[in-house]
Amino acid sequence: MKSMTGFGSGTATKDGITCTVEIKSVNARFLDLFIRSPKQINPFESIIRGLVQDRITRGKVEVSVSIQDAGERPKTFTINSVLRKQIQELLVQEEFYDDPKKVPLQAVNSISNEWIQQQDTPIAEDVLSEIVQESTNQALDALITMRTVEGKHIEQDLLSRITTLENIIKIIDENKAGAVDAYREHIKGKIQEYLVSLE
Repeated sequence: MKSMTGFGSGTATKDGITCTVEIKSVNARFLDLFIRSPKQINPFESIIRGLVQDRITRGKVEVSVSIQDAGERPKTFTINSVLRKQIQELLVQEEFYDDPKKVPLQAVNSISNEWIQQQDTPIAEDVLSEIVQESTNQALDALITMRTVEGKHIEQDLLSRITTLENIIKIIDENKAGAVDAYREHIKGKIQEYLVSLE
């Protein structure tokens, strides 16, 4: 017997990228699956959905996925030349300099540094796929273990209650003959009292 209520989490790391998956489930007649994840995980939601559906058939299941990037990948830089030229022309227009070509980059940077954009090299899809699957499987293992343990507790509680009810029924069966006779005598006594009061 397994409970439908449980929680499990799993974490996997590769190339400085850490994926954490948390799965919660509560009682429901059918499988109702909801996945919350960052945009970069969207292509892998069908994989997560398949892994969950292979191992869980009932319950309201919520999967939360998070990605942490240690930032150890190489950086790429992009220069927005149009914005840089606009800032240089603005400085000339405001008469800080007389020629846009003579405006130093430090002056451009003092107005805005958005003309230089720094980006991490994109995370390789095979790395994401691997850590998403690994962390999802770990979370499912933990969830199923918790549901099994909880199910055993529920089973033991139900068996204990059944034993208690069986004992109560046994006591009732043992005492019912005497109880019927006692009740019969009680009613006879009440009738006798009523008849006496009528005389």
